Amino acid sequence: MNVRKAMRFAVAAAVLSLSAPLPATPAAAVGTQTIYMNVSGSDSAAGDTPAAAVRTLGRVEQLVAAGPSNHDVEVRLHAGSYLAQ
Repeated sequence: MNVRKAMRFAVAAAVLSLSAPLPATPAAAVGTQTIYMNVSGSDSAAGDTPAAAVRTLGRVEQLVAAGPSNHDVEVRLHAGSYLAQ
């Protein structure tokens, strides 16, 4: 009987812990590195604003590798047809 009571308590505790409210947003990194990509962009650009968008994913990868390792990365793609290179 004590085992059965302990099991009920464990199940009730598990259900309550599942119903606890979750944080509204996941834990964020220190900051966010935003890189803009556009078909008409230039891979010599910095990619840090829409006006200075990069053209290829290869350049995006370079910017991510050179950027801070403790930041999230957000790549914003302008509408267009991108070709694999």
